[in-house]
Amino acid sequence: MAGKIFDTFLEKIAEFPFWVKEIIYIKLRDEPQNAYLAEAELNSPMEEIFQAYNPIITYKGKEELSERNFQEDEAVYRFLKFITEQSSITEITLRNFWTLEKTAKIMVYCIQKEYIKKPSSLKIEALALYISGKIKTGEYFKRMGIISIDQLDTAIRKQKELEASGKQVRFAEIMISLGYVTEQETKAAIFLKEECKSRFIFNTNILGKSSNAISVNTATEKTAKSEPNSSQLVLLRQEVYELQQKIRDIANIIKR
Repeated sequence: MAGKIFDTFLEKIAEFPFWVKEIIYIKLRDEPQNAYLAEAELNSPMEEIFQAYNPIITYKGKEELSERNFQEDEAVYRFLKFITEQSSITEITLRNFWTLEKTAKIMVYCIQKEYIKKPSSLKIEALALYISGKIKTGEYFKRMGIISIDQLDTAIRKQKELEASGKQVRFAEIMISLGYVTEQETKAAIFLKEECKSRFIFNTNILGKSSNAISVNTATEKTAKSEPNSSQLVLLRQEVYELQQKIRDIANIIKR
C-alpha cells in the first residue's frame, strides 16, 4: 500500500510546538474571508469533504484494472489502482501531480463507466460534478440544497427572457437579483472552482528523508506563473513522472 503522504504531512505539523501551531492558525485564520467562505462551510463533517473521500472500486473496475479490455487512458488505471490501496482523493491527486479538477474529471468518468461506486453523499457527488465542469453553478446550488428546483427553473426562464430582449446577464447575477443566493455564496463557488485548477507539488525536505512519502513543496501553478523557471520545473516533473508510469505500464504488458 502506498504511503499516505498527506497524512504524514499533517502528522509532521502536529509535532510542531503549540506556540508554532498557534502562529500558523492565526496566519491562516483570515484565509476563509478571502475565499468568501462562511464559517458553516468550514464546519462540514469529514465524510462530506470531497478531498477526504475514499472512492470505492466496483467488480467491473477491478476487472478493467486487471484486464484493460476497454483500453482506457492510463490516468484512469492509475486512479483505479490507488483506490485499491484505499487512497483518498487528496492522496490520489498529490501522488499523481494532478490538479483537483483533473482528479474530479477522472472520478466522474469512472462513476459513469461503473468502475467505482457512486458516493453516498450528495454533497460529494455535487462537488465532483461541479469541479469537473459537468454541471454549472445553478445546478450545483440546487444539488447542494441552496436553491430549490423551482427557483432554478425560474432563474433559467428569467435568463431566457433577458437574452430575448438583447441583454446578456450572467446566471449567477440573475440568482442574486432574485434573492436566491448571496453574492458571497456565488463568489465562494467561483473561488472553489478556480482553486481546484491549482497544482500542489510535493518535493523533499518537509517530510524528511526517513519518510517513504514524496516530499512537499507548497508552490502551486498560480505561484509558478510569476516564476517562469518554477513553472517549467513543475511541468517537467509532471511529464517525467507520467513518462515513468508509461514505461512501467509497457514493461508490465511485455511481462504478460
